[in-house]
Amino acid sequence: MNNSTLDAYIFIKNALLTSKLSDGRKLLNINQFFNTHISYEKDDKDYWQTLNETLVRGRGDCEDFAIAKYTLALKVGIKPEDLMLVYCVQEAKQAHLVLVWNSVVYDNAVEDAIECKHSKLVPVYGFNIGSRFLIDKEWNKISTKHFPLKMWDSLNLKV
Repeated sequence: MNNSTLDAYIFIKNALLTSKLSDGRKLLNINQFFNTHISYEKDDKDYWQTLNETLVRGRGDCEDFAIAKYTLALKVGIKPEDLMLVYCVQEAKQAHLVLVWNSVVYDNAVEDAIECKHSKLVPVYGFNIGSRFLIDKEWNKISTKHFPLKMWDSLNLKV
């Protein structure tokens, strides 16, 4: 583990916990932190890491980035019902996971946050700690129903 990454994480978490920043500003800081301090590395077996595993390893794939951002957002007081992890398809028909808050996408593959309507991603479904949703191409929730997400369910057992 890179001690400077852990030190930076502790600093940003504490700063965001005590700040009076809006949730949007907090998420911009969270997005920048992970996109700067964690290296992208595709895994071979589609393993979803916890926040701590991502910090210790200092690397992860899109799921790991999104989960780490989601977890830190919860830790600094952003309401879970306002956050959503969204499974998308990229232009090359590749699966991708991003964090969404208030119609804004926080993506490890894009430096800045971007409004959903301007994203080139095609959403399929979203989920958070309490709900699962089907999502249309305009990023609207079209159905709320329970469907199995084995990787998400097993991750929640670890945290």
